[in-house]
Amino acid sequence: MERYDAFISYSHARDRGIATALQDVVQRLGKPWYRRRALRVFRDDTSLAATPALWPSIVDALDGSRFLILLASPEAAASRWVDREVEHWLAHRGADTLLLALTAGELNWDEAAGDFAWSAQTPLPPALKGRFAHEPRWVDVRDWRLRAAPGAQDFVARAADLAAVVRGMPKEDLLSEELRLQRRALRLAWSAAAAMLGLAVAVAAGAAGWMAANERDRALRALEGGRIAQSFGFDMVVGGRPAAGFAPDTIGAVVERSRAMQQRLAGTPEMLPDLRRLEAMALRELATTHLVRGDAAAALAAATASREIMTALVALDGASRDWRRELSIAHNRVGEALLRSGDPAGALAAFRAGLDERERVRPADDDAAQAGRDIAVSHERIGDVLLALGDPGAARAHYETSLALRRTLVESDPARPQWLADLAVSHDRMGRLAELSGRVDEAERAYAAVRELRRTAVQREPYSPAWQRDLAVSDQNLGRILLLAGRTDAALAALRDSLALREALAQAYPEDVRLQTDVVGSLVELARAGDRPREHYERALAILSRLDGRLDVNQTEWKGAIEQWLAELPP
Repeated sequence: MERYDAFISYSHARDRGIATALQDVVQRLGKPWYRRRALRVFRDDTSLAATPALWPSIVDALDGSRFLILLASPEAAASRWVDREVEHWLAHRGADTLLLALTAGELNWDEAAGDFAWSAQTPLPPALKGRFAHEPRWVDVRDWRLRAAPGAQDFVARAADLAAVVRGMPKEDLLSEELRLQRRALRLAWSAAAAMLGLAVAVAAGAAGWMAANERDRALRALEGGRIAQSFGFDMVVGGRPAAGFAPDTIGAVVERSRAMQQRLAGTPEMLPDLRRLEAMALRELATTHLVRGDAAAALAAATASREIMTALVALDGASRDWRRELSIAHNRVGEALLRSGDPAGALAAFRAGLDERERVRPADDDAAQAGRDIAVSHERIGDVLLALGDPGAARAHYETSLALRRTLVESDPARPQWLADLAVSHDRMGRLAELSGRVDEAERAYAAVRELRRTAVQREPYSPAWQRDLAVSDQNLGRILLLAGRTDAALAALRDSLALREALAQAYPEDVRLQTDVVGSLVELARAGDRPREHYERALAILSRLDGRLDVNQTEWKGAIEQWLAELPP
């Protein structure tokens, strides 16, 4: 009996991230809203080299699948377990139901031989030699091997080639169906928000009468509709921000609708604190969305409104740990928006206020780790602003406090990727201080350690664009310090690694202004290092021109500086 639509065979050492992303897209494309997945795909996530006793279960999964998707790469070609899976498939199913996705290497078809051109570098397992009657169709996903993003349109289009064959329908029809379902989901979201809004307002209108009749509990249960509606708006902002098909403007409109609902419920005191907290959370996340889009003014307005709400709530109940934590986060969001607006002094005050709130209340035992992380983040942000204001000594004190807290978290749970990523940030800050003080060797050691920590975090969580972005920063910092040490070749290699990661992220998330300006930074670094300066400067200017009107105060000055450097180049 066929239990799976497809089985993914791949190198666990190098292709776990892209295999996971392909599985996600193939299963999801064309999925009706009421179903968990459109297809069922088997992907073993256990290293068979370490546990060969699992082979019988792999055979069972192979025999229960309709298609085999092979991720072709030199590592897969060298894997005896991948070769074994392919050999078993060919013996029981044949080559017609085997699909190829190239993740690394080169595939070349030899018409005269009627087979792929085989060599020691051919990224196919030996079991496939001479097994194709004609050139099979294969999908090239090499550009996505290290940064596969299930929400990126280009990656989805590549995965759709595979999904369409498994579904037995043209790719164009599958993508059209996916678009139709996305639009339907968005209509349902609007309808749900409107329905909840109407329910909550109608209930609020009758709530006073019910309470007068000593039916307070019944009224509050009914008013749960208001909480659901507001929570829905918050979830739309957080969940929809990185997703395809949900533009920030649309998400913001949903939040505004739910805010209007909350304001009409303001006459119900029992529900007001809970709803207002949800409103503050939604505004805070909306501020983050505006920062992603490069709109510092809108971000500051939303973050300030969020902070005002939480300040009022904390005044009502200063003992609430949750409310104080939300207020501290709101302070930090205001600080981030002020930084982007060119007001470091105001940002410093906001970050210090956030730290004060976090230190006021002792956390519960089950929340101690998160509280420690929150405090470490506040110290780090304060240190950043102090360093920008020219006070490295004061910045070091805050960085060292943050570093100590994060080391404790890693020691408590060394396998948690978030703790590793956070510790990398603290080491990065110490590397920056060493670099500014001229201690090149110390800075190089710090930046090298940061890169290794971030590589580990990315391997464990390959979907995280934030950690991929951080890894690109590590490559750039290491490249810059290697240049200072006179190691030019190694420096250029690190800077090019940084540019490749940043270009991949910018392509995957074209609306994120930060990711686009990250590419500009890498291009300028390479140009200043003497690597094709004219080409890199011109590309940087082209990106900045596309972003006109969306850059913050500091970024608007980059264009003039780059134009000057370009003019200074010899003919």
